[in-house]
Amino acid sequence: MEPSWDDLRIFLALTREGTLTTAAKALGVSHPTVARRVQALIHAPMFRVYASGDPIGVQVGGAVKNVIAIATGVCDALDFGTNARAAAITRSGLSPAKSWRR
Repeated sequence: MEPSWDDLRIFLALTREGTLTTAAKALGVSHPTVARRVQALIHAPMFRVYASGDPIGVQVGGAVKNVIAIATGVCDALDFGTNARAAAITRSGLSPAKSWRR
């Protein structure tokens, strides 16, 4: 998707204002509109961007991701092999995470 001038204007307002809410107020549009347009502007085939209205959930997700990264690093450091690493990823992170979502 080619960025439009409106997308760039919204992105510039976000960088100036600092938050989606203040950028939306400055532009006279809704918060979800700014989030959706910035998401579309930054999104790429190898870089997925998702807008979320749940900041606590995003923070918890980031913390869980870091714990899984440490667990896989420990598996690598101890030469447990790729099967143990895959088990650490699927058992420690992905399975419980399914029950947390709303």
